[in-house]
Amino acid sequence: MGSCYKQVQNYIGAVSDGIVLEIGSDRHEGSSSYFADIAKQLNTKFITLDLDEHMSQHLSYRIPGYLKQHTRFIHCDGTEWTKTCKHQISVLYLDNFDWDWEVGTWKSRIEEQRVWYQERGIEMNNVNCQVAHLTQMQNLLLNMTDNCIVCLDDTYLHNGVYIGKGGAVVPYLLVNGFEILLTQDYGVIMGRTK
Repeated sequence: MGSCYKQVQNYIGAVSDGIVLEIGSDRHEGSSSYFADIAKQLNTKFITLDLDEHMSQHLSYRIPGYLKQHTRFIHCDGTEWTKTCKHQISVLYLDNFDWDWEVGTWKSRIEEQRVWYQERGIEMNNVNCQVAHLTQMQNLLLNMTDNCIVCLDDTYLHNGVYIGKGGAVVPYLLVNGFEILLTQDYGVIMGRTK
């Protein structure tokens, strides 16, 4: 996980009214608290989605009490949830479905993640990761407010091409009127203004 998401606050000045949405809740890096605080600043709601059924317990310890009134946790598959989303979204953070940074090395952590996904009927591989992120973005594009921010974690430039979790999302958003605002620390922030 990179820390690029911590730069989102530098770009929220022009966002339209809409919720703050995180797909893939905080795993000890602080993103959920960060985006709950962004929602408080914008006087809107923060929704965080995660496939892990235990995440709401973990988040209850990680999100400070004064931010909990702005926060709603939903246990679900992010892709399925995006198919029926009714919210307007002004800030979106895509950080779900794990990315295998060292394909073929079978590090113990990656193997644990593969087993966890397999227990939920999902094959964890990098193509499926990119497909999930792209599908979620396609499902949510019409829900994005005119002035909005999308932050992609574990997405980086390699040989002139974006790869990682949001590697397919970057060109999709460019085609749909977004621009790259920041590429830093394995993350990309994109924005659209109309």
